[in-house]
Amino acid sequence: AEDGVHYLYYDISSTQNLVQMFSAGTINRDWMKKFLWGMRQVKEELRRYLLEDTCVVFRPEYIYQDLEKNSFFFTYIPYYTGESGFKELLDFVIERMDYKDDCLVEFVYKAYEKYRVAGIEYCGTEMEEDFQRILEREILRRMATPVPPVMSIEAIPAQGEMPPCDRGRVNRDMPGKD
Repeated sequence: AEDGVHYLYYDISSTQNLVQMFSAGTINRDWMKKFLWGMRQVKEELRRYLLEDTCVVFRPEYIYQDLEKNSFFFTYIPYYTGESGFKELLDFVIERMDYKDDCLVEFVYKAYEKYRVAGIEYCGTEMEEDFQRILEREILRRMATPVPPVMSIEAIPAQGEMPPCDRGRVNRDMPGKD
């Protein structure tokens, strides 16, 4: 309020929460990579300002993404003592991820298991490193997989001709050769 007049400001940017973004869409590997980077950035900013990372709410409706800049915004509630909402976020991702991407599926389910064991401490750098390891392992697996030949060429000698490697030998089965 200024001089007794109240103003209401609207943010008309391309920022949407995750629930809005993925109401009909699929979460893919590229999005996950950007999201994990965004989580790392928020953790670094919190440390920089000596803020508790337990006050970040990870529920999908409280996480926003700017679609133009691909940056993420997380909701920080000072003195928050409730659930982090990270399990809800993982459930949300499991319901909407691209199940054709084996690496993404492997990562999300491993992340879910690690979160179940370690809790919110798992979120951040370790999670991002796990994702990177799975992607690197896939690249190495692809490099090690032999590529089948496009076509196989087999040299078959014409009838009555001797194969090149047998020209010095005498073939008694072929007519006219002694």
